[in-house]
Amino acid sequence: MFRWYVINTYSGHENKVKANLEHRIDSMGQRLRFRRVVVPTEQVIETKDGQKVQTEKRILPGYVLVNFDGEIVEVNPEQQKLKVLVDIFERQVPVELGFDQVKKID
Repeated sequence: MFRWYVINTYSGHENKVKANLEHRIDSMGQRLRFRRVVVPTEQVIETKDGQKVQTEKRILPGYVLVNFDGEIVEVNPEQQKLKVLVDIFERQVPVELGFDQVKKID
C-alpha cells in the first residue's frame, strides 16, 4: 500500500532535500518501496524588466511529498481498523488506519 507522507524542511531547501532523499533511497536499495518524491510546483508567468517570463513557483514552500510502501500486520474488524508497518530507512513504524483510509489494489 502506497501512501503520501509530508516532510517539513527549511523553505528554499526543498530540492536539496529531494535530491538527498532520492540518493539515500537508491544507495540503501529501497527504490521498490518508494513511488515518488515530489516538490509541489506550478508554472507561473511573471513580468521582469518589462518582459513576460515563465518561472516555476513552489506551491507548498517548506514541504516535500513522498509516496511509499506499507505492510498490513493486523486487522481489527470490530473497530474497523488495521495496523500497517511502514518501513522508513530500515525502521518499521506501526501506523493505525481506518478501513475508509485504505483501498485494495489488485
